[in-house]
Amino acid sequence: MDDRAPGGRGETHIEPKVVEKIAAQAVREVNNATGSARRILGVTLGSTDEDTSANVRARVDGPTATVEATMTVIYPASVHAVTQQTRQQIRGRVEEFTGLQVQEVNITVAGMRVKRPDAPRVR
Repeated sequence: MDDRAPGGRGETHIEPKVVEKIAAQAVREVNNATGSARRILGVTLGSTDEDTSANVRARVDGPTATVEATMTVIYPASVHAVTQQTRQQIRGRVEEFTGLQVQEVNITVAGMRVKRPDAPRVR
């Protein structure tokens, strides 16, 4: 049995990479939100679909976290509505899974794309 006070038992540190993975998954959980194609020197590499992960960066400072996500909104959804839902989803998931308080969620919408039809149209 450990008789030490709770404060003397150690600390749990959550790495920013953990927060980034949770936030990227949270973006995929929002309707009409998806990741964005990677860009290098202004050149787009690849394309986006529903399985593309958002580009997420996180900073953890003690019990708080700040998250920055770059994503794509699926047209014709409202950019404002989708980013608000995404912001809430990221904040909720990170706080739920890590116990960190999310101070700020900054979202950059890198583009919009039209939802691809489920089946090809044949005439």
